[in-house]
Amino acid sequence: NSLPEFEVLFVQYSSRPHPKWLCFANPWRLEMKTFTPTSEKEMIDTLTGIFEGGGYCTVADSLSDTKGGLSFGKHQVSEVQGTLVALLRKYTNKPTATASTVSAINFHLNLFNPAGTKYSGTIIQRYDFKRTLNLACKDPAMQQSQDEFFDAIYFVPAMRRASDFGIATSLGRSIFYDIAIQSGPNSTAFYVAALDRWNAEHPGTHATACAPKSITGPS
Repeated sequence: NSLPEFEVLFVQYSSRPHPKWLCFANPWRLEMKTFTPTSEKEMIDTLTGIFEGGGYCTVADSLSDTKGGLSFGKHQVSEVQGTLVALLRKYTNKPTATASTVSAINFHLNLFNPAGTKYSGTIIQRYDFKRTLNLACKDPAMQQSQDEFFDAIYFVPAMRRASDFGIATSLGRSIFYDIAIQSGPNSTAFYVAALDRWNAEHPGTHATACAPKSITGPS
């Protein structure tokens, strides 16, 4: 039952001021790497990171993104969803957090609306906020905060949902984790829709979950 070695395609999107690794972009810049996870969680964490950030210091900002806004961290907490503020408050409450960085972050937290879903600072302040995040992400206390936050808010509930539906493979469970980050930890509509479609294509069946390690579909 050892986890399989798998290859991950990393593509450098080099036209940005700060190159980051993305999948399936600018295919003329490819690098294949082999990764052997030591646990299922590490595999899911790494695989999800390819699509949802990829590192503790990832900062993405788009004023036109009305669903996400500024996002930050290994799996991208969101300004608009309020998870960015929640993570930062977790960090600032860490006794081991760097005091000067905590002070800088608290300044910017005070520039959010009461709901913690919109940064109201100036353009210059927003730039400084992102610079502060790039500094904070190097603090071990911030990295620990991210690990704890994503585990509690997304990973544990997602794995529980995956088990409810009989998902036994690491790849299948990683999909539940990614969807939890995108749509919320209790989101299962995508899977219910897949089951409904399978039932419709197989008259007389009433599947409610996938059988463990099934290669033929729900049963």
